[in-house]
Amino acid sequence: TEGNYCFWQILCTQDFACPTWARWYYGGLNFHYTHHLFPTMPREYFHIVTPHVQKLCEKHGVPFVEIGFIDCVVGMVTNFNDVRKEFSNHGSGSLALMYT
Repeated sequence: TEGNYCFWQILCTQDFACPTWARWYYGGLNFHYTHHLFPTMPREYFHIVTPHVQKLCEKHGVPFVEIGFIDCVVGMVTNFNDVRKEFSNHGSGSLALMYT
């Protein structure tokens, strides 16, 4: 699995549930796996391709995570808060050190 682009895209992202009528507002980001696997694909096709991605994940034992919308928002706000705390405790320099 080391160096496998598709595998790492699945492990590092997740989809979130979204009503069909609201898909346009999220620009296809609710289909995050498909967006990362096929970055040049128009978002109008994500809902068609995603079930195939999910079947492939199941076939190969790779986790396919789809969380609820509220859980997604709570997770983002929690992450933003964690980053804010990191910046307030250590300043932006600590993040720069992590990536150099």
